[in-house]
Amino acid sequence: VSTQSTGKNYTCLSTQLKACFEAIKSWMAKFYLAMNDSKRQIIAYGYSTVLKEIHVMGANLRRDTTIRFVSTVKNFGIHMDAHLTLDRHILELKKSCFRTLRNLAKIRFLLTTKQTKTIVNSLVVSCLDYCNGMFYGISNKVLHQL
Repeated sequence: VSTQSTGKNYTCLSTQLKACFEAIKSWMAKFYLAMNDSKRQIIAYGYSTVLKEIHVMGANLRRDTTIRFVSTVKNFGIHMDAHLTLDRHILELKKSCFRTLRNLAKIRFLLTTKQTKTIVNSLVVSCLDYCNGMFYGISNKVLHQL
């Protein structure tokens, strides 16, 4: 759902979200797919001043289903935050790469240099390279962390 609001009336947003999720659920049922109600999340993207005005914690779709607003979401392995800074994604990416390197260090004595290079290239470099187009235009400070 993409919407713009000039006022502080967010009740229409709740109605739009409900209609959107019902349409998605109907489409998924048509193709024998199911949506996991416990994993549904909503994120609002925008400027800090606009996001501070939103005081909605979630949306009730039915009596037993509530979808919550979150500050970051994970789609296809990419952590997106409300300001599109990718700070959270880079933090998680660094943790994952260092965890892989630490685990590799435990078995390093069993491997030749060539084998170690192959494993590092296949595991660590591939993680850094995955969706690297997302990093276009981010600040050098954040990019330098990689």
